[in-house]
Amino acid sequence: MTPAQLSDAIVAALTTQVEAGTLRLPDGVPTEVVVERPRNKEHGDYATNVALQLAKKAGMPPREFAQSLADALAATDGIAKVDIAGPGFLNITVSAGAQGKVAADVVEAGASYGRSETLAGTRINVEFISANPTGPLHLGHTRWAAVGDAIARVLEAAGAEVTREFYINDRGSQMEKLALSVEAAAQGKPVPDDGYHGDYIGDLARQIVAEQPGILDLPEPERLVAFREAAYALQLAEQREQLDRFRTHFDVWFSERSLHDGSAVTETIEKLRGQGAHDPPRSIEGPCQQRPTKALSAVKQAQGGDGRRDAVCFASTRLFVQCAINTGMTLIGGMGKGGAVCGRGNCGK
Repeated sequence: MTPAQLSDAIVAALTTQVEAGTLRLPDGVPTEVVVERPRNKEHGDYATNVALQLAKKAGMPPREFAQSLADALAATDGIAKVDIAGPGFLNITVSAGAQGKVAADVVEAGASYGRSETLAGTRINVEFISANPTGPLHLGHTRWAAVGDAIARVLEAAGAEVTREFYINDRGSQMEKLALSVEAAAQGKPVPDDGYHGDYIGDLARQIVAEQPGILDLPEPERLVAFREAAYALQLAEQREQLDRFRTHFDVWFSERSLHDGSAVTETIEKLRGQGAHDPPRSIEGPCQQRPTKALSAVKQAQGGDGRRDAVCFASTRLFVQCAINTGMTLIGGMGKGGAVCGRGNCGK
């Protein structure tokens, strides 16, 4: 007998009592009851505090309510005994046969056990890990690989159509820092102070030079690009190989660069403007030059107006942020080092 089956049995017992007139619950019988494993194994297989939750509504002392429910549950198949503890906790012991039935059900159902059609017809995108392709995966990425994949599997088991996405952060200053770091290591020079200083940088430099012997002879701008692209390809390939061995597989590897290769970003910005959005006012650009964790909590009243215009500032990856205007605070996407999220007013003024 599972916790879900015990919950159903308790709901059924309460319903029978209410219909028989021996129990009064003005708000009706709950549709489910929380059943948990007790900390102490001597307190049975499962426990519930439903009597403590419903006794006042029923106009009964908790222990009296618990005793009435215990008597009803005692006749339920699969329940060996029900004990009352403390002010009205119910400690439930299931029969050995009932426990064995669960195991038999699992074996009989095989891979389909626990699956349902609850989310059938629902499409869900789960994006996780999304590490920068500038270095090895670390323990934090490993954690999110396990958590993200587990979430995707649970959603699939509930009938959803799930897409697993790895968002590749392959655009921005971190890519230039990777290129400068690997190039410096290949030339035998110190890595820039704001570059990447792990031992893997030297390994990348040696591998790239071995595979492309003429790379050091390229003119400077071309050479830097060559080191960036080679290091990027090697790091991304390593990440994919490691995740495959970890049995975390993705349906989509989405490159941030692809967002900017076409006109999607510009078209989206123009669409927002067409819907009434405005560029952020210069007067609040200053507070936005903050770390995201600080900036998200920095809520400042926009200058002028009736005092109902608030601005929430944050930093991200591009020198542009849109303010969407709506009644009430509105969730806005922004891209840029510095910007503002505005609501409840015209933040373009």
